[in-house]
Amino acid sequence: MPGWGHGIIMGWIHVSDDDLERYYLGMIDEEAELAVPEEHLLACPACVERAEQSQDRVDAIRAAIILGGFDEY
Repeated sequence: MPGWGHGIIMGWIHVSDDDLERYYLGMIDEEAELAVPEEHLLACPACVERAEQSQDRVDAIRAAIILGGFDEY
């Protein structure tokens, strides 16, 4: 899949931070593309930790937008 696996650690091709954010935001709509991070996250504790950090970062940005009133036009 283009765009997937931008880091090789311990012989694994890991999911990039950008792709973890896309996954969490629901920006992946093709089933074949969606299977890549889902399968990898089942077997890779390091990427699960990075995915959780990505979720925290995205949630913090969302909260700042809402609390700051930046979601109103």
